[in-house]
Amino acid sequence: MAREPRTPPPTPLTEEELNALLFKNNAEYKTKTVDLDCVITRANVKKYLTIEKLNNKPETWLSVIKKVEDGQELSADETDMLAAAKQKVSDFLEDASKSQKDKFGGAESDNGKLREAVSSFKYKFSVDAFEVITHVVNLFVREITLHALESCLAAPKCPHVVQPYHIPWTKLHDKLLAGMYFNTLTVYNELHDDEDENTEATEEDEVVDEEDAPIEETTEVPDDITDSVQPDDVSNKEDKIKLRQYISTLFKSLCASEARFNSLKISRKYMRVINDIIYQTLDRYANVLKSLLDVSNSKTVNGKFAIHATKIILQDHIYSSDETTRVVLDVVQDRLERLHELASKKKEEQTANVDDSGESPVSVEQPVETAPVKKTRAKK
Repeated sequence: MAREPRTPPPTPLTEEELNALLFKNNAEYKTKTVDLDCVITRANVKKYLTIEKLNNKPETWLSVIKKVEDGQELSADETDMLAAAKQKVSDFLEDASKSQKDKFGGAESDNGKLREAVSSFKYKFSVDAFEVITHVVNLFVREITLHALESCLAAPKCPHVVQPYHIPWTKLHDKLLAGMYFNTLTVYNELHDDEDENTEATEEDEVVDEEDAPIEETTEVPDDITDSVQPDDVSNKEDKIKLRQYISTLFKSLCASEARFNSLKISRKYMRVINDIIYQTLDRYANVLKSLLDVSNSKTVNGKFAIHATKIILQDHIYSSDETTRVVLDVVQDRLERLHELASKKKEEQTANVDDSGESPVSVEQPVETAPVKKTRAKK
């Protein structure tokens, strides 16, 4: 019996067509419009960079101070942490200004003043800073994924499940955002991985009808928000993919925006690789931002700091160029300007509604106060 000829793979997309998909702002998915620039949300970036990276030590000290204020007993390690916090405050006060000495003096014996002093050590981020980093993360995840989709379709036997080995690293090294992810440990390991590329996907690898991650429709993120990611179907905590649903939603949105990708699915192995690359890139952001803040003697990361950090990371790659770096930075700057315009229009509409209704501004703004209060202080 003659074997049926294999359907030839579709004609590969050109570089211009891939870039058009890369810089596409929105996609229609399941009767809703998905903002591709913030599928991986500002809340994810905020929680990791501020709490787990830059402010990890002050946050740990504050949790210990709170236990002391609540009258709870401290462990030996927590006692050492409390002593370290007091020593840090003491060292800080030696070179502090008179106003700071008046404000925090006696913190070694006053838990309230100690808490305030430790809180002053925390780094703060403006909304623009988070928007810059979030946008760049979404861009490079889309860049990797688009080329993986094309590679999967072009495979001799298209498995219809995108695996890590479908990522064409040798073709990605000179792409626009390669500098963001090529110097991460995960990419290094993938480039030197000897795993058999012909390994077929199993049912466990395949993600089918997974619940979508919630898509933020506003640019305001409550300070108490946590990752909206459901637990993985694995018992080992280390194997959990923190950004699984966000990566899945981004993947499905890209597939929905181009008919040739409609039949493809995503594997958990692929999501794990992307998840690790994202966090390792955020680690690079944390290191660069910390250096910039130390040099400038500042405690606040604003949009300009985030753009400078992005430029430094992009250029820390042998194949980067001023031209490709400028393209990415212009796209990021355009995103910020669009967000500022939307915020300005929203503010004008709220003012117009107040004037039309005759109500006081306080009654209109009251419901919104719960979410952005702390974030507004971080802007100062």
